Amino acid sequence: TFHVFTCVCVCVHVFLLNQACYAIICNLCLLIILIFHEKVYLNDHTFPAVCLLFIMYGFSSTAWIYPASFYFKVPSTAYVFLLSANMFIGVFGTLTTFLLQIFSD
Repeated sequence: TFHVFTCVCVCVHVFLLNQACYAIICNLCLLIILIFHEKVYLNDHTFPAVCLLFIMYGFSSTAWIYPASFYFKVPSTAYVFLLSANMFIGVFGTLTTFLLQIFSD
């Protein structure tokens, strides 16, 4: 039972540490949006949604790193792979949406 308790404590500690690190990055990204006055993100209706989107992305991506690390020889490779996959999907999803809006007009 002590071994299980130790494993749970380590997992919870690592998860909370990752969330704390992501919170710093998330706040810096939101600060950049505020500094450059991006009007699309700073509306009264959209800014809370953007903040929530940033926070939920951190919860979802960090939670998948640990299970994915078992499929790689080096655990940090799972982090790099998931980060790259998320970036790829985000960039090409945004680009596709932008191009479809241009062509529909």
